[in-house]
Amino acid sequence: EYQAMPPGDEPPFPADGLQSLIEGMLALRERFYGDVDLSFAVLVDEQGKGVSARAFGKQSPELAKAAASMLVLTKYKPAVCGGRPCRGEDMLRLQLRRP
Repeated sequence: EYQAMPPGDEPPFPADGLQSLIEGMLALRERFYGDVDLSFAVLVDEQGKGVSARAFGKQSPELAKAAASMLVLTKYKPAVCGGRPCRGEDMLRLQLRRP
């Protein structure tokens, strides 16, 4: 999903890993009573704060808004550019199916 990066550069990533995001998305699945197909790009600043989230594909407006809020409020490890923290985008694609 990421463009080629020079050695040592890194994209942003959720500071606590993906587990809490997945748990939050599972809760959204329960709230919206259906399968969840999410594709988002989250812009993260140099301090690891989510700035914005863009949805891709087809999601209900309510689900997209709830997921975007969750993604923006998540704490991230900032991207690294040239050995220094920088702005970057984190891509998230998630498909959650009801059992």
